[in-house]
Amino acid sequence: MNLSDEHLHRFSTVLVEHGVDKAFGITGSGLSLRLICALREKGVDYHCVGHEAAAALMAGGALKRDGIGAVSISIKGPGFVNLVPGLLSNFYEGRPMASVSEAYNGDAPCHMAHKRLDHKSLCSNVAKGYGKVSTRGEDISRLLALAGSEYPGPVHVDLCKQAENSLSVFSRE
Repeated sequence: MNLSDEHLHRFSTVLVEHGVDKAFGITGSGLSLRLICALREKGVDYHCVGHEAAAALMAGGALKRDGIGAVSISIKGPGFVNLVPGLLSNFYEGRPMASVSEAYNGDAPCHMAHKRLDHKSLCSNVAKGYGKVSTRGEDISRLLALAGSEYPGPVHVDLCKQAENSLSVFSRE
């Protein structure tokens, strides 16, 4: 099933329910732009930044007593890689935040995937959890709640053109 505007609106609603009122990033023209538009419709301020790592650091700095204060948004490939140092800093400093990036579907042929990276593998070292936007909002809600639980830290969500059900929690023990 293709990721529809309805999926993105539901995802943006879940983000707002978890305390997101700011978004930072460098955005492409695809799914990330559609997500920003959905967030803006819900009153979330979007701030364009000069580097994706800055977006993650700013999102981590937007602390709230309950929930996550902000989300960072990036494109796939180089945009996601630029985001990783900010995720790492938030992970080490125990700052809850969510990052979102465009991503290729798992079944995308290699010749169609320019600068393809395995986001899940990279996240396993710099985030508490990883998921993909899907039709099941409760999974994403669980992932976002993880950001503020126990020792707080970042979680990451991929936006793929195909809606998928995928959620991973990385154990740190």
